[in-house]
Amino acid sequence: MAYRNIIISNLTIETNIGILEHEINRKQTIVINAKFNIKHKDILDDNNIKSVLDYRDLREVIVQETTSQHIKLVETLLDRIKNRIIEEFPEIKSFNIKIEKPMAFQDCSIGVEISYP
Repeated sequence: MAYRNIIISNLTIETNIGILEHEINRKQTIVINAKFNIKHKDILDDNNIKSVLDYRDLREVIVQETTSQHIKLVETLLDRIKNRIIEEFPEIKSFNIKIEKPMAFQDCSIGVEISYP
């Protein structure tokens, strides 16, 4: 069985995330990278975006979950995104999402990654 991958690279968002006192009520930059595996269809309608999974919809779900409210833990945000993807895009067979906080430390970026299934 063949799979097609949709890849979102370096989606950079200013959002309210963090549990530490200096992170509350202050936006931080996060960077999201994701790869979605979709069962490949050989026959596509080149004139109809609905014949494929529209990557704009995937991006929008990620942005909505990331910006809708203050989230304390990156892990919580990953679970929220994972659950929306599973619920709204049954054609996705597996995926990997990584969220990084590039400004968490002066000397490195820090991140958390989730894979499904």
